[in-house]
Amino acid sequence: MAATSTSRQARQLQTVLIQQPQAASQITVANPSNYPTAAATLVGQNSQGQPYYIYQIVNLNGTTLNNRPARMILAVDPATPQGDNYVYVTTDAYKEVYQTVIVPSGAYRDISVGSTGSTSVNGTDSRVFRVSNTAPFNLTFNGKKIEVPASLSIKSIRRVSPVYGLGNQNKIAYTDKVDITPEDDTPAIEYIYKDKQGNYSKNEALPIDVPVKGLTGQQFTITNVNNYLQVVNGYYLTNQPNGLANANNGRDYQGTISQFQIGKYYQKTLYNWDRSVSQTLIYELINP
Repeated sequence: MAATSTSRQARQLQTVLIQQPQAASQITVANPSNYPTAAATLVGQNSQGQPYYIYQIVNLNGTTLNNRPARMILAVDPATPQGDNYVYVTTDAYKEVYQTVIVPSGAYRDISVGSTGSTSVNGTDSRVFRVSNTAPFNLTFNGKKIEVPASLSIKSIRRVSPVYGLGNQNKIAYTDKVDITPEDDTPAIEYIYKDKQGNYSKNEALPIDVPVKGLTGQQFTITNVNNYLQVVNGYYLTNQPNGLANANNGRDYQGTISQFQIGKYYQKTLYNWDRSVSQTLIYELINP
């Protein structure tokens, strides 16, 4: 059996496992330590006064604004992260917003940046960057009906290069860059069963996953983590590095919120310029 934090470091079951939050413990959430604070001064906020959450910044290669490299900030409303995307065109100085574009769920927008180059979407040296917001959807995969969260793609002739993003970002130039959109319904701690063959799955005998109110990529702290311990007969928890068993002698435990969970599926959809689907990539997490 395995209990995992959302940073996905697996721990096998033991006689002790964490249960739901206790009165003497708290779960707090903060933006990532490398959150782009300068860029954050440019984004808007929702009707509750919550700033939009930046999950991606890219360089718009070969494009300048006022003689500085152009960049695109992508953010979501923390109250509805799987809905609209908010796009801000700026430069690497993050001093001014040149364009603000809302891309609704299930829609796309063509954004022309700069003053040189073609405005034909796929023309030679086109300065158009197409942002597509693929909505969550249901499909049948391997004979099973599944639901996949939203994803966002940026398509361009000039290519884009990542500056900031959640998780590992390959430092290469993309003609099509696709990222899974943040979610807000993932647990801080997930309980997973590991069988003798090394396969992972969910198990009804385990405690309910510990929830966290936060977004993909945010960091969480659980205080007094030993208050969550309880006996679960027939299981054991391995003592792996960075595991819950090593959480500062049962005091504070820190992790990063990940949307990836055993048994869930994820999609990245790529489009042709005529809006037909080029590829839909389906991912399943089989090993934490």
